[in-house]
Amino acid sequence: MVLLNNFMKRDQTQSWLKDNGLQSANFARIPLLQAQAVTAAHNLLKQRVGLLSAEQTLVLEQFCRANRSAAKRACITEAQCFEILKIAKQANRSLFKQHRQLKRETKGQEENRQERQAPQR
Repeated sequence: MVLLNNFMKRDQTQSWLKDNGLQSANFARIPLLQAQAVTAAHNLLKQRVGLLSAEQTLVLEQFCRANRSAAKRACITEAQCFEILKIAKQANRSLFKQHRQLKRETKGQEENRQERQAPQR
């Protein structure tokens, strides 16, 4: 039973790592900053590609491609990782601005609806 639980946990961990663009064999070997950058790049390309410019998309794709090769992965610098995280931050800010604008629009529409429904004296 213990072996089955360990196997299931390991399988879930490997699945989570793969969903976030990381390889379980290399996860313990790469620096934390690089792992964060890989996860951010993978998630941006997978979920928020509409928020990115063509140049940002190209940079993220090149970074993910370099991360697949052991030789190129060793050449990735902290500056490159910071650039990826900077792109992720810009995309998140853009997403939050869109969300805030949407909330304001729906709030305004709701207030207008309530004004129309209020009985006049």
